[in-house]
Amino acid sequence: SFWDKDVIPVYKSDDTEEYHFSGKRIHRGQYRTASGQVLNADVNGALNILRKSSVVDVNILYSRGEVDTPIRIRIA
Repeated sequence: SFWDKDVIPVYKSDDTEEYHFSGKRIHRGQYRTASGQVLNADVNGALNILRKSSVVDVNILYSRGEVDTPIRIRIA
């Protein structure tokens, strides 16, 4: 998971290696980290994509606490 700082693998068609992640998806839309923190699975996935892309420095996101629990914003 993003919070556990797991290594993000690069998948290849001929790759036979099995990858193991420290967290687990527990319900639809929920992900539990290795430390037991429950967060939104989509947020975890989006942050992992952001981390893999190297577009921005995501180290500050680990400590800010702003992405722990997303809130719904209704637009129109």
